[in-house]
Amino acid sequence: MAAINALVHPAVLRDIKRWAAATGSPLCFVETALLRESNMISILDDVWTVTAPIELCINRVARRSNLSPEQTRARIASQSNDLIATHKVIVNDNITPIIPQLTALLAQ
Repeated sequence: MAAINALVHPAVLRDIKRWAAATGSPLCFVETALLRESNMISILDDVWTVTAPIELCINRVARRSNLSPEQTRARIASQSNDLIATHKVIVNDNITPIIPQLTALLAQ
C-alpha cells in the first residue's frame, strides 16, 4: 500500500495545485480523509473539519458505500482523527444548519 500511496499522493497534489491555479479563484476547497498521510496539509492555507456524531457517520458511510457497520467502523478507525491546531469545525448532525456555519467561517 505504501508503494501505491507514494505514486498516487504526489500526483493528486500536483493535480490539485493545477486545478486551483486554473480556477483563478482566491478560494478553493479540497475534501480529503487522508490530510496528513497524503501530505495535503502542505498545500493548504486553512483546514475545516466536518464532524458528526459517530453513529450518524457510520450510518451515512455504510449506506453510501454499501458496507456493514463493522466495515464502516474499521474504515473510520483507519483514518487519522487528529485535529489540526488551527482547524475550524462544521457540525453536520442533521440538526445544526450548515449554511450559517459556512457563512460565519467565510467571514472570518
